[in-house]
Amino acid sequence: MTPGHADLHRLLPHGHPMVLVDAVERLVPGRELVATKAVTLSEPCYEDLDGTAGDTAWAFPSSLVVESFGQSAVLLWRATHDADLTATGVVPMLAVIRDCRFPGRAYPGDVLRHVVRLEHSGPNTAIVSGHTAVGGCTIATFGELMAVTATAAERQRAD
Repeated sequence: MTPGHADLHRLLPHGHPMVLVDAVERLVPGRELVATKAVTLSEPCYEDLDGTAGDTAWAFPSSLVVESFGQSAVLLWRATHDADLTATGVVPMLAVIRDCRFPGRAYPGDVLRHVVRLEHSGPNTAIVSGHTAVGGCTIATFGELMAVTATAAERQRAD
C-alpha cells in the first residue's frame, strides 16, 4: 500500500513548508519507491522574485531537488523497516552524497518524479541511489546517498 497525503506528513519528520513530497506512485519496501513533487510559484524559494527576474532565476534550487529526493528515500527506508521515527524521536540525517549530477533544471509548473532504489539498509543507516526526472528528462542523478539516524540529544552533542 502506498502512503496517502496524511501519511506523508506523519511519516516525514519535516513540517510545512519543508515537506517536499506530494505523492508516492509506487512503493516496493526493501527495493524501490517512485514519488512526485509539484514545483509551484508558491514555493518559499520564489517569494522574493518578481516579473523582472530572468528565466534562470526561476529554476528550482538543486538543494531542494536533493532534499525532495532525500525525503522520498526516507519514506522507502521507513517502509522497509516499518519504523515510526516520530514516535521515537529519531531523525534521519543526510551523511554522504556521492556522484550527484544535475544535467537539467525544474521550473514552476514542472513535476519532479523521483525514482529511489535502496542499495543497503539497516535500522540506523541507509544507502540509496536513483534519479529525478521532469517529463521524462532526467534532471538529477544520485550515485549514492547515505543517511543515518540520530536522536535530539545526539544532534545537540554534534552542534
